[in-house]
Amino acid sequence: MRNLPLLSLLLLSASSFPACPAAELDPAKRAATLVAALAEAFEPPAWRGLVCSPPRRVEQSPGQIYNSGLPPVWVVEVAAAEGVNGYLMWEDSPESPLVDFAWDAPEARCLPKPGRGVLLRNVPNQQQFPVQGNSAPEIASGCVPTAAANLIGFWASKGLQNWAGTTGTAGPSTDLRLITTRLRGRLRMQEIPDRDGFTENGMPLSGAFPADLRDGLQKDAAAQGIPLETVLERFSGEVLRRETAEGRPVLLSCLVRLPQKPRLSWGHEVTGTGWVEIEGRLFAGVRDNFLPSKSGETTRWIGEGQMQTLLRAALQSGSIRPD
Repeated sequence: MRNLPLLSLLLLSASSFPACPAAELDPAKRAATLVAALAEAFEPPAWRGLVCSPPRRVEQSPGQIYNSGLPPVWVVEVAAAEGVNGYLMWEDSPESPLVDFAWDAPEARCLPKPGRGVLLRNVPNQQQFPVQGNSAPEIASGCVPTAAANLIGFWASKGLQNWAGTTGTAGPSTDLRLITTRLRGRLRMQEIPDRDGFTENGMPLSGAFPADLRDGLQKDAAAQGIPLETVLERFSGEVLRRETAEGRPVLLSCLVRLPQKPRLSWGHEVTGTGWVEIEGRLFAGVRDNFLPSKSGETTRWIGEGQMQTLLRAALQSGSIRPD
C-alpha cells in the first residue's frame, strides 16, 4: 500500500451500523426514507418538496490512483421547485447506511434543528484554483492549503485581521487565493498527475500531509504575529461538537467520494463547520474546496466513519473565540 499525501490513500475506520428494515433495502424506498429523515433533522425548507432521480448504483473506478477500496453506493440527485439541488449517497450493503449528502442552498436555508446539530455561519468557501506548477504550467491549488485558507479567512473576519497577512502597503488582505498561495509555500506540496478525470482538463492535483499542515499553519500564524497552538488528533465526534459549540471551525482529513463523480474517491482535506445526527449517526458538516456550488454556501455532510484526523487551533493565551 503506497503512502500518498492528501489527496491520499487513508485507511477507513471500520464501522458497524444498525440494520434497516428489509422493506427499506429497495433503493427507491430507501431514498424516500432518507429524505424523510433529513427533512426531520433540518429546519424548513431543506429536504422538503423534492423531486428525486431514480437511484443509481456506483462502483469505484478500477485502477484509479487512489485505490480507496470504498464499497459501492446508491446515489440520488434531488431538486426542489425553487431550483435548489442536492444529492445523497448510501452504502450498497445490507445495512444501507447513509454516508454523504448535501443541499446546495444558502446557509440560512439548511440549518439543523436545535438539538440535532450545529452549523457555523459565514465560514468562507474558497474552491481550488490553478496555480503555477513544476510538472505542468498549471496545477490545482490543493485541498490542504485551500481548506486552511478558509479557516484563516474565517478568523480574519472575527478580529484576527493580521492573520490574513498584507499585500504591499494595502494593509491586511483577505484574498483567500493569496492566503492559499502563501500557505503552499510553507508545506511540502506534491504534484500528482490526474489520470482518472478528477479535474475537467486533466490538470495535475496537489497533495500534502496533515502533519505538515499542522506545522505550516502554526508557522504561518507566527509569521503574522498570531501566537497559535495547533493540535492534530484522530477524528473525534466529541471534539467536533465541542469546537463548533465554541464557534471554532476545524480542519478535517477524510476518505471520500467525489459527489460530482462518485466513481472516484480520494483522501481529502476540508474545513469542518458543524455536525448533525441522522438515524443515530454523526455527520460532519464541511466546506468542501472541490465541490461545485451554485449558492456558494453549500455545506457537505460526511459520515464520521469516513473521517480520519481533526486539526484544531487555539491561541497560546487561551482558546480562539469569535468576537
